Amino acid sequence: MAAFDTASALETSVFETGLNAWLPKDIAVRRAQDVDAEFDPRRHASGRTYRYTIYNGSSRSPLRRARAWHVRGALDVKAMRDAASALVGEHDFASFTRDEGVSTVRCVRRCDVVRDPPMVIVEMTANAFLRHQVRRTVGTLVEVGSGKLSPKAFHGLLAKPELATAGPVAPPHGLCLEEVAYQGLDLTNRNALS
Repeated sequence: MAAFDTASALETSVFETGLNAWLPKDIAVRRAQDVDAEFDPRRHASGRTYRYTIYNGSSRSPLRRARAWHVRGALDVKAMRDAASALVGEHDFASFTRDEGVSTVRCVRRCDVVRDPPMVIVEMTANAFLRHQVRRTVGTLVEVGSGKLSPKAFHGLLAKPELATAGPVAPPHGLCLEEVAYQGLDLTNRNALS
């Protein structure tokens, strides 16, 4: 999502086409629309969904190395899922960040852990996230899945939140921002195939 001011009278569809002609091949404008002048894509978001991909195989995968965290040992996805269910709701997530001087209370709407062999996918949706919250959550869930951390200890991170006590922080290359939601905006891709 990006926003900019313009004095142009061009239709938004012309902006879509024109921007896509000039942008690098790994970036595309899927939809453009008019918004209020005060609109701020970051501050007006009502929710975000992140996906974290773990490649859970015994040997490395050169094709997945840039988009997934390679975890060799077997993961107990049921234990990870059970721990993740405790995250849903409004909690103080101080244990999952190093951010100081800000409110660490967030509302997680969903946290799913799914095995799609050889991948394990963690998806989280919340009203907002703290810096490194998703990656620290995934790192901690992997600790649960590998038997290094009990589900009870995981729950304790929410019961008695202390800055940066969860972890380790999962590497950045498995993280992907999947969706940003805005109240009152239709962000469906009108060019998508059905």
